[in-house]
Amino acid sequence: MSTNQALCSETTIPAPFQAGAIMSALATTTLRAICTVQVWRERTRQRQRLATLDDRMLKDIGINRLTARMEVTKPFWRP
Repeated sequence: MSTNQALCSETTIPAPFQAGAIMSALATTTLRAICTVQVWRERTRQRQRLATLDDRMLKDIGINRLTARMEVTKPFWRP
């Protein structure tokens, strides 16, 4: 497991206002924002990689060129 995945696991992120302190809420919000950006960057990287696959490789993973193109053209914030 990479450091980013460990940092952003559900068990690492405390519930908002768990301790009832403003600093806890600020830390939680900051951590969630960092994790969101990491997810977006990883999604972008994966879609860029998908765009480079040839038809044989796409067939190996069970998708066709049209499906891959639809995935690659999605904005980074859309799952």
